[in-house]
Amino acid sequence: MKIIILIFSTLILSSHIFSQKMNSSTNLLLTIKNHHTIVDFILKKGNTQNNFNRYGNNPYYDFHEFETYLLPPPSENIVDCKNLGILYSSDQIIIALQFRGIYKKYAWLHISIDKKNQKLIIENRGNNKYKKDVKKDLAKYFTIMLEEIKSKGY
Repeated sequence: MKIIILIFSTLILSSHIFSQKMNSSTNLLLTIKNHHTIVDFILKKGNTQNNFNRYGNNPYYDFHEFETYLLPPPSENIVDCKNLGILYSSDQIIIALQFRGIYKKYAWLHISIDKKNQKLIIENRGNNKYKKDVKKDLAKYFTIMLEEIKSKGY
């Protein structure tokens, strides 16, 4: 009986340590600095594409596994996003990820900055069926974006 309790305790502890490692590595990627890097890269090296009924000329970059759009702050009534980088700072611009495959047009992640608390705000948008699946891989998506940015010499 003692051996079973010891094994069970070890499994719980290992799971907890793994979870902490995942959280700490995720926290290292999901930073305001990396948000700025992604926004600045898309503004300078990306294209524009109309993909929202509300906006036009969204700054856009295709990261192969997903497409990334930049959006104005939600409180703004901007229609043409062509001058988004001139009108707003990186702190105010929202990164919107649209996924390919099974998630396409069903799941979005909006990543913005909470200036008061100096942290990122991650919002799931789209079909509730896929929201959990998309959000759990956020560190992976940040890694893909940052590696692509680095490979472009930015």
